[in-house]
Amino acid sequence: MIIFISQFMYRSFSMALVVFFYSLTARILIKRYSAKSFYYAGLLILLAFLIPFRPNILIPVPMGYRTAGLSMSRNFLYGVFALPEKGHVQQQINHVSAIHNRELSSGIIFLVWLLVIFLVLFCHAIQHIRFLKTVNRWSTNITHPTLLLLFDEIRKQLGITTRLRLCRCSCISGPMLLHLFHPVILLPDTAFSAEDLKLILTHEMIHFKRRDLIYKY
Repeated sequence: MIIFISQFMYRSFSMALVVFFYSLTARILIKRYSAKSFYYAGLLILLAFLIPFRPNILIPVPMGYRTAGLSMSRNFLYGVFALPEKGHVQQQINHVSAIHNRELSSGIIFLVWLLVIFLVLFCHAIQHIRFLKTVNRWSTNITHPTLLLLFDEIRKQLGITTRLRLCRCSCISGPMLLHLFHPVILLPDTAFSAEDLKLILTHEMIHFKRRDLIYKY
């Protein structure tokens, strides 16, 4: 158990350092490399977080190790079947007690770590649910024929056949794509030019086509 906890937390901490350096390099190299490169690099980092376990790589051991192993096995068997000395028994008891204390401490740290994780996730979930309720309350379907015609034209150009709604919401400051199962593009209650609307709708539909909502969640 102690090995599992130490490896799990070590890999989580090392991935946090990877994210830190990724954020720094992204700010510096954003003009030299395409946004798609950073997109896929971020996706790989997320997958590394979701699958924190790494394959164990077997390292070839020299042949002389087998003899040493057999020698250690003989010493171990001798220690088991021979009558141990009193000091040796006390040393073994202290060793087992130290291992037990380390496992107990590691278990407590791991449980506290998990508790903080679930607490943070719970706070984010509550905040997101409240936001969705507010958006659903203040959203209205867009019925302007010119805007709907532009919306359908862009959707057909991008080859999107899934039903996609277009709504206006007075409580948001910028356009956004929401909902995994009943997707909707929300526009703020702001006047946009025809060219800006075309860019905005194309941008949000590309997010939808690439399934960026899953990536975001």
